[in-house]
Amino acid sequence: MFNGCKELKFLDLSNFITSKIINMTAMFNECYKLKEIKGINNFNISKVINLSTMFQDCKELKSLDLSNFNTSNVSEMQNMFNGCNNLKEIKGINNFNTINVTKMNGMFGECYELEYLDLSNFNTANVTD
Repeated sequence: MFNGCKELKFLDLSNFITSKIINMTAMFNECYKLKEIKGINNFNISKVINLSTMFQDCKELKSLDLSNFNTSNVSEMQNMFNGCNNLKEIKGINNFNTINVTKMNGMFGECYELEYLDLSNFNTANVTD
């Protein structure tokens, strides 16, 4: 949807209705200058199966609030945050349900500034990549 919006700095998605979406692959991929995504914490992603490269190369993002993400149907998360060089925190990642995820390769690649990740609830029993 916003893939390749290289100059985009701010998004207000507070009124987005996402309850029917099944694929969010590369939604913000290569939004190099994106600093804030307002309203993403309200996304209903209960039907989404693919989050691959969703935030890949969002080099200016410093914080994401994904605390309401219901990831129980997601099977692919590869490169989800890859290249988010300045990302310091991902709120709510400790609540991710990863029981159906098979692909996580490169998920946090090049996230040089991440200060803390609580992955204690990640169930990786089905992850093959």
